[in-house]
Amino acid sequence: MDLKTTSLRKAFWHYTLPSIAALLVSGTYQIIDGIFVGHFIGPSGLAGINLAWPWIGILLAVGMMIGIGTGAQVSIATGADKHDLAKSFLVNGLALLCIVGLPLALILHHNSEWFLYIQGAREDAAAQGNAYLGIIAPSAPIILASIALPFLVRNLGAPRIATLAMLTGAISNILLDALFIAWLGWGLRGAALATVLGESLSILICLFF
Repeated sequence: MDLKTTSLRKAFWHYTLPSIAALLVSGTYQIIDGIFVGHFIGPSGLAGINLAWPWIGILLAVGMMIGIGTGAQVSIATGADKHDLAKSFLVNGLALLCIVGLPLALILHHNSEWFLYIQGAREDAAAQGNAYLGIIAPSAPIILASIALPFLVRNLGAPRIATLAMLTGAISNILLDALFIAWLGWGLRGAALATVLGESLSILICLFF
């Protein structure tokens, strides 16, 4: 869509509807994980995943910061016909995902047990939380990228592809939850692995674009 010639109303709905759909899709990760964990693991699993959630919230916040900030700069540069500058912002944003993601992965990996302990996690809940963070921690750059890249794709003029990427990740997460938790019985490790693999598919679609 050429925003210079398209009407404001058409451009508004072209971006708004996929963005709303993307927000709805992003919420399904936690909902679906909760359903499978509650039914197949039980209260200790729900406790573990909720105790681990604040760390996940930090990763989501950092991913949104990078995605929204980089996307805004790319859009401004593109609107001013400074395409080389827009490319440099895009490259810097992608590099920032690794520069920030790797230290976060190390911090999370080495402090997850302490983080759960200060929240009062003991016995089964602590074991479940550690199992979940044991997969999520080294995957911090993937978590960041899965949040940031759809923002970049959307700001590059492809909101439907951004929503498709997130929808693909969500559907994959559901199917993998059924496989890893319900069928194979991998517990919260399976839930975390399903989330990481689903988000990896979202990343691949965005990178291909």
